[in-house]
Amino acid sequence: MMPCLRTLARLHGIQTSYYNVTGQRVWPPDETLLSLLGSLGVNIRNQSDCYDAVREERLRQCAQLLEPVLVAWDGHLAPFEVRVPPGAVPSLRFTLTLEHGVSRVLGKATMSIRDRGISTCEGRSHSLLQVQVQEVLPNGYHTLRCEAGGRKAQAHVISAPAHVYRQPEAPRQWGLFMPLYALRTASDWGAGSYTDLSRLVEWAELEGSSLVGTLPLLPCFHRNAEDASPYLPVTRLLWSEFYIDPHAAPNMQQCPEARDLMGSREIAEGTETLRRSSLVDYAGTWRLKRSVLAVLARQAWSSGSDVHEHLESFLVARPEVSDYAAFRAATESQPSPWHEWQTPASDGDLSRSHIDPETARLYQYAQWLSELQMHCGTPGVRGVRPGLYLDLPLGVHPDGYDAWRYRQCFLSAASCGAPPDVLFTTGQNWGSPPPHPDTVRRRGYDYLRSVLSHHMRAATALRIDHVMGLHHIFCIPAGFSSAQGTYLRYHAEEMYAVLSAESHR
Repeated sequence: MMPCLRTLARLHGIQTSYYNVTGQRVWPPDETLLSLLGSLGVNIRNQSDCYDAVREERLRQCAQLLEPVLVAWDGHLAPFEVRVPPGAVPSLRFTLTLEHGVSRVLGKATMSIRDRGISTCEGRSHSLLQVQVQEVLPNGYHTLRCEAGGRKAQAHVISAPAHVYRQPEAPRQWGLFMPLYALRTASDWGAGSYTDLSRLVEWAELEGSSLVGTLPLLPCFHRNAEDASPYLPVTRLLWSEFYIDPHAAPNMQQCPEARDLMGSREIAEGTETLRRSSLVDYAGTWRLKRSVLAVLARQAWSSGSDVHEHLESFLVARPEVSDYAAFRAATESQPSPWHEWQTPASDGDLSRSHIDPETARLYQYAQWLSELQMHCGTPGVRGVRPGLYLDLPLGVHPDGYDAWRYRQCFLSAASCGAPPDVLFTTGQNWGSPPPHPDTVRRRGYDYLRSVLSHHMRAATALRIDHVMGLHHIFCIPAGFSSAQGTYLRYHAEEMYAVLSAESHR
């Protein structure tokens, strides 16, 4: 055992003990702490390395000019600390850049600085200052830059209402819950569709319901039953292709080949078999829908198509869709997950990879259709947004798009889970990589902002799965049992601020 190991773990936000469900204190083994530190980018081999890493981290924390994120509730930025080299106080300069791009230097009229003396850490001294910005900031994501003594730093400023958005007060209301895959009709393809959900929302409103809740509606792999879990999505930034209603595709009437296929014996027998099954055959349903969507996609991409211009405009506005489509095409052309791809593909660059362009265009079209049917519907089909209560999963599939494109935002060798309890006596391993607490801060929570924005544009209400994850997440190193995990802490106030800001937007 290294005497300094637990000190080093705590410096990086790893809990060195926790209380279990029976109230007993649990101390994770040293191997757990070493592995999680490695996932965070801190690799140590012996006691000397450990002492050096402790000193390095303490110096880093003490020497940083600014915290990477600051929160301004209702526009009021709380007093924050600045550490500058001795003698550099006269050169201290702050520049505030608002979200819409306007920048200005903060002066005595808009801020006050209080000298709190000299702070010494690991033999190095810094002048410790407390800064108070007196103006009220507009809601949004701003940038505060600081310069002193030749050193520079910047902080992401999250200015958010102190309370998340809520509908105006109303009498007690009721709603209903229905997993979309279980919403069956006389004409389904073995599972419900966006059209079915739209009709359910409309019916529920007529009955006086204010909400219709469902499980996550995000893209999943459909290679086997485990991959189909709605809580292990390929991405949390787009909608599921699985729930598309091919009948409601805008270009169905302009595509004779698709209409012939829809009326064929193959589709009739396939949908009948899927409807008779007591379980959802995800792979079978997607295989059948995909055969029709592939034909519709080819027609949509043809130069004479009525939807070609709309599709192109959608992709220009949403560049991440083409990136996602290329990733899905790459996963279908390679037998191994992205972790095992050769560089530069494994690092996020598919420019030199062999990708079937028709497969990529299929996913582009399917995403356009998913967005259309989720939000505004199709001609004659109502959109599903009013009264929709969505569910945001805690994590993503480790082999999926988000873990690939935003790999710096996740721990690569750990999984989210839960410690043993009275129901799951050996604990739980959910398979999704935990967020990297330092990287997400340095990026200003851009990934979380995009995830929340995607869901909140479509929902009246949003359930945050395992909301405790805003505070800490139980992390299990790769190759370890669930009982050997421990908690990793996050900066909860900052994530609550993002939640509030996005809810009002």
